[in-house]
Amino acid sequence: MRATGPTVSVLMPVHAGVRPEHLAEALTSLAGQTRRADETVVVVDGPVPDEHEAVLGRFADLVVVRSTTQQGAGPALSRGLSACRGTYVARADSDDVNEPDRLARQLALLTATGADLCSTAMVEFESDPYRVRGVRRTAVEHAEFARLMPGRNPVNHPTVVFRRATAQAVGGYGDLPLLEDYDLWARMLVGGARFVGLDAALVRYRVDGMHERRTGSTARTSEVELQRRLVSYGLVSPARGRLNLVVRGTYHRLPRPVLERVYALLFRRARIAR
Repeated sequence: MRATGPTVSVLMPVHAGVRPEHLAEALTSLAGQTRRADETVVVVDGPVPDEHEAVLGRFADLVVVRSTTQQGAGPALSRGLSACRGTYVARADSDDVNEPDRLARQLALLTATGADLCSTAMVEFESDPYRVRGVRRTAVEHAEFARLMPGRNPVNHPTVVFRRATAQAVGGYGDLPLLEDYDLWARMLVGGARFVGLDAALVRYRVDGMHERRTGSTARTSEVELQRRLVSYGLVSPARGRLNLVVRGTYHRLPRPVLERVYALLFRRARIAR
């Protein structure tokens, strides 16, 4: 029987680099939600091996969107968002694990508050979802999101549920590698969207290789473009944009052990709240 209340689409991109067993685990965690999604849109970003196709074939009623070449997260998410039909869109990564009550709790909060976006805390792990590295915090009140947004992304993308019409009204996802979500949240905030958070870890997020991905030349190029956009949106002044480049550039150039310690101090807490 279809759930009552607002409809929700899950949006999940997948590419050949994701291990098929991780994809199966992610989809299983969505199939086991206490409040099932009204649809699950899987964007297959470029060709994937037969093992991935076999996993997709095990789950009924998936809406599968395909591209013939791998285009990257931003274009994949843009295509997937266009295919979604729910009032809300819940992002899910293809190698993460969602707690069974994730959608129910986020939709309840969005309905109660009338907010346009809900972020939650998330458990960060390597290899084993229960081998916890830490818990990444989230902002909770709208004022906290607004205060943090000019300097860093306060929204945990793998946990987010947002109002589809609000995101589409500001242009949806753009092509900004590694920072396409930050760019979207900034536009939504400037456009008047209301944010809310849950200080509960409702997603288990795989961090294997995270720091390496975010410290390369692609990350630096995207950072420069992000700050240019934040200035153009009126979220930061030109001087603040230049300061952000210095601060964020210094952070990403730290040696790996130091970077991990600073990351833990800034973003993690030890306790898993449910």
